[in-house]
Amino acid sequence: VVEIVPVEPARMKDRTIIQWDKYDLDILGLLKVDVLSLGMLSAIQKCLTLLGNRYTFATIPAEDPDTYALLRRGDAVGLFQVESRAQINMLGRLQPKTFYDLVIEVAIVRPGPIVGKMVHPYLKRRDGKEPISMPHPKLVPILKKTLGVPIFQEQVMQMAISLAGFTPGESDQLRKAMGVWGTKGNVNAMGERLRRGLLQSGLPRGFVDQVFEQIKGFAEYGFPESHAASFALITYVSAYLKCHYPAEFICSVMNSQPMGFYTNYSLINDVKRRGVKVLPVDLNRSVWDSQIEPDQKGQSQIRLGFREVKGMSESEYEALSFQRSIREFESVIDFLSRVSLRAHILERLALGDVFREFGLDQRHALWEVLAHEDYLLAKASPKRQLGLFDAFSEMECFQNDYESFRLSLRGHPMQVYRAKLTKLFRLKTILTAQQIRSYEPQKHSKEPRVAVAGVAIVRQRPPTAKGVVFATIEDETGLVDLIFQKPVYERYHEWLHSQGLWLVEGLLQMDRHARSVLVKKVSPLLPEDRQVQIRPKHTYFSVPKPASEGQTVSMKRIDRI
Repeated sequence: VVEIVPVEPARMKDRTIIQWDKYDLDILGLLKVDVLSLGMLSAIQKCLTLLGNRYTFATIPAEDPDTYALLRRGDAVGLFQVESRAQINMLGRLQPKTFYDLVIEVAIVRPGPIVGKMVHPYLKRRDGKEPISMPHPKLVPILKKTLGVPIFQEQVMQMAISLAGFTPGESDQLRKAMGVWGTKGNVNAMGERLRRGLLQSGLPRGFVDQVFEQIKGFAEYGFPESHAASFALITYVSAYLKCHYPAEFICSVMNSQPMGFYTNYSLINDVKRRGVKVLPVDLNRSVWDSQIEPDQKGQSQIRLGFREVKGMSESEYEALSFQRSIREFESVIDFLSRVSLRAHILERLALGDVFREFGLDQRHALWEVLAHEDYLLAKASPKRQLGLFDAFSEMECFQNDYESFRLSLRGHPMQVYRAKLTKLFRLKTILTAQQIRSYEPQKHSKEPRVAVAGVAIVRQRPPTAKGVVFATIEDETGLVDLIFQKPVYERYHEWLHSQGLWLVEGLLQMDRHARSVLVKKVSPLLPEDRQVQIRPKHTYFSVPKPASEGQTVSMKRIDRI
């Protein structure tokens, strides 16, 4: 590379950049390749290692029925590409049964097909509710696999060649132009040529207009079929591993963070619902990463690693590990006298109940830490005061766990409040996530009013949703998807960013196996000063104040609910 193009050091250490941009490379006829660094590939490799390398990426059994059954249930937390709430909803509607179904699944929840209004026609044709029609015989080989609905960029290119008189080279220029047009309606000469060619071939104007709308969507983000197929393969492999080896898979995803939509808090709750036992951080057994420990029956259990201790560095763990290699820790005093950790890390270990193996609960362990001379010299937490006889409440124990590890193994906060909900809010029935999933639509009205409660873990405001906000809450039985129409969101947005436990009332939306609640009313379960502070990762949301019509909405990360 250095013999062909000018290369210079980048600002980041050990990085270099080429001085020309991608358009210069095109003019010179040089090949540009995008190399994606995907965290899921790391997670899969770690999982295969935990499984003793009995599989390679290429030898995972293909077309496994149980894997597709898992996907059809929308059981996709932690999976590659299909774990977003929009993708999980689409899994319930599309009901994939083959690998090519997954290729469609990965590609269809994108601005291209959405803006081009291709999603509903495809699903209707797939369900047999709409006939599969081809406006021109030449479209049959191009659109047959997608039931007459153009979904991929290659299909637009093929239509340009077969029906609009484009050469293969010109169709590639069309592909590049898709990323330039944007969504403001500025169609260049090539676009007009494509329009005229399609119309002259006898295609209906309505179909041509739909293709153009889709092209505008591709300018936002659209998938080539080859790209979707590559991603679908990673999706399938991750789904197979989660289906058959949930402990090893979730353990590997946790060890590959940051990645994906969900924090380890949600990943652990998901794997525990599968019957997998998760063991706490142990001073004498845990290593840096979480690991697999078999129980007496040989069943896999997850042992949390020190990487889960909030703020702890790997170098601090290595110092701890060195002392442990000399001899195991025998008491809190033994640990404190041999391991030098920052004050707030010691406090989190105590509040996280790590010293329970020495017979101390959270409060008594914290007393030992506070009394330690090195800790006092660090002047950490000078305002913390402990009553001699006051015990931590159940919710305070949850709070301590979250402050220490960003997760809790005690159960779920909703278990504390479940029995009190109906009396507290005077509602006849408050459903669980499991009851929402098993709701039988034929026995009830089309959109029954329901109430659900849980911890808010995901919030999204896609640019293609016209102000609609999507969120997910979690209770002790699973996840529930929520839809906030713009007026409802604006009514509650001020505290939706600060309250972590929600009670939601709304209409249950049912589309095949997909379930969501159209929100009409939201109430906090706790006063603001008693909220459980769970910190979701990768929870992206628009600015707190709703944007006016036509205003560009910037995106920011909300680290705290």
